Amino acid sequence: MQKLLTMVLVCLVFTGAGCVVKPTHPTLIRAQLPRLIPAKDFVDDRKFKSKFKISPHGDKIAWLEKDAICIQKLDSSLADKIKVSLYPDIETIVWAKDNRHIIVYREYHYIYVFDSDNPDNKPVDLKSDPDVGIILVGFLPGDEKNILIGLSKGIGWIFDLYKVNITTGKQLLMHQNPGDVRTWKTDYNGSFIGRIREAVEKDSTFEIWQEKDKKWIQKYSWNVNESVSFIKTTSDKKGLWILSNKGRDLKVLSVLDLTTGQEKVEYEAENIDVRHALISNKSKMPVLAFSYPDRQKVKVFDEILASNLADELNDVFDSQPYAFTITSWDNAEKKYVLLAYTAKEVRYYLYQKPSNQLAELYSYPAKKYVKSFSDTVPVAFTSKDGLTINGYITIPNGSNGKNLPMVLNVHGGPWSRDYWRYNNEIQFLANRGYAVLQINFRGSAGYGKAFEMAARGEFAGKMHNDLLDGVQWAIKKGIADPKKICIMGGSYGGYAALVGLAFTPEIFACGVDMFGISNLVTANESKPIANYAWHKKWPEYVGDSTDPEDRIDMEKRSPLFKADKINRPLLIVHGGNDSVVLKNESDQIVRILKKQKKDVEYLVFPDEAHGFENGRNLLRFLKKLERFLGKHLGGRYAVD
Repeated sequence: MQKLLTMVLVCLVFTGAGCVVKPTHPTLIRAQLPRLIPAKDFVDDRKFKSKFKISPHGDKIAWLEKDAICIQKLDSSLADKIKVSLYPDIETIVWAKDNRHIIVYREYHYIYVFDSDNPDNKPVDLKSDPDVGIILVGFLPGDEKNILIGLSKGIGWIFDLYKVNITTGKQLLMHQNPGDVRTWKTDYNGSFIGRIREAVEKDSTFEIWQEKDKKWIQKYSWNVNESVSFIKTTSDKKGLWILSNKGRDLKVLSVLDLTTGQEKVEYEAENIDVRHALISNKSKMPVLAFSYPDRQKVKVFDEILASNLADELNDVFDSQPYAFTITSWDNAEKKYVLLAYTAKEVRYYLYQKPSNQLAELYSYPAKKYVKSFSDTVPVAFTSKDGLTINGYITIPNGSNGKNLPMVLNVHGGPWSRDYWRYNNEIQFLANRGYAVLQINFRGSAGYGKAFEMAARGEFAGKMHNDLLDGVQWAIKKGIADPKKICIMGGSYGGYAALVGLAFTPEIFACGVDMFGISNLVTANESKPIANYAWHKKWPEYVGDSTDPEDRIDMEKRSPLFKADKINRPLLIVHGGNDSVVLKNESDQIVRILKKQKKDVEYLVFPDEAHGFENGRNLLRFLKKLERFLGKHLGGRYAVD
């Protein structure tokens, strides 16, 4: 009864979030935090309206809306839309070249084709066999009736290449997979250009089909520590625009000569990888190139387009920092769909030239909270062994930015990175009163080959030290309360959270592990061969569990074998259908911790895989998370 009375007494504020338990951390008690935003509003943002695509002729636009495909003529009212169907977990929609059909796609699961002129017609199912995996490969030049797909009959990623009619579903085998073709490659315009062979223990090779001799010819190769992306053919079709770091540290924009196999560098960013480039469908020349040293940097090739866009976007964002990309454009390259964002909001725009008109298509629902959201600022510090480490700090709006409870939010991968952008999770945590630190530790992508390779052999070693150096940076800056820091992350970030509590238990007040690894050995041995990147990089970066010495070292770097050192509260989350990191990785450490009577909470979502797809599950997790952090860090949280 006394506990209930105490809870009622602290629940003084009533909002749409329910009863709000006020913060207990001294800094937050004195802060003027904005109203608590309901957790459901962060979930609603995930699948509201997205994937806006302009049709090839520029007369129609399609998008996703709560898993439904919507179509609208551009000369009609925004309310005059056609909702054609509802399918779960749609990943991508693509206009067919005929300007009429829409391809709806979820990798491995399904490809449906809808007729926008007859939206009530049953869609064509291109997956004739329910036991077959399916991928969308691309289009055929000058062919509006057929597309290219990959079909896999039960062997992971071994997809054969088929031509399929989008109105009848009739399939024709084009090329059979010899067993090591990872990707049947098209350019960014969807035209077929070749295949990539990626045997686990060999270099990756790019091959083109020699129709005259009926054979494949190798044109380019790269090793596991090199990265190559194919963008578009050149105007004479004798070359390919590519992003590559072959033979160099940084990824650059190059032209690959298909006759000689040689590269010519056309653009390189300063001290950072070129992340993405847009090549004109008409001129086959670069339009824009993007890199991300901290916030987005844009290299302009089309001066008129970029200047007009910059003027318009500067006006709508009131000269505040923003980033953008072009997600879709018509064949005439006169109408573009832009995805523009800051750290606080996301907007879709339709841009038309030469009239230079910018019209907003949609803003994320959370835009109504933009004044309550917190700023995310790029930071950099030097690791103990002299590497420059980049990241981002988000200070809760309404605080003085000093001596705050802090969440160290570790990204997954580890061969990925955090970017400056709107992030639901980060804003959710900041709204509860927490500073949030994101660190692109060594091994993170985008900062050059040497920086990524500095992670070899450093799981639970220097990769973890980079995180600790970031924590010390935040403490020395006066931002973080050293006694109230949580380490949290998903996938590799979940492993990092377990490492934090098991290897350096004195640093963190609590931890949150989502879909993470507890034992590097069992994770390696259970990894499906379909996960090519894992199998290619894992032996060099982590070890070979069949080698006795490596196995011992991998166990030393595994939190499972240091579970007795975990003495801080821990929240663990896993999906029952996770095939990337099997649920057993969480089961086995939870069993040990419970046997040792440690403070551990375990949430299993039977219908989830490697991450949250179901909004109800995400909402349940966020509510559990805010209570867990409120209890152990002292931030505020809602009670329904």
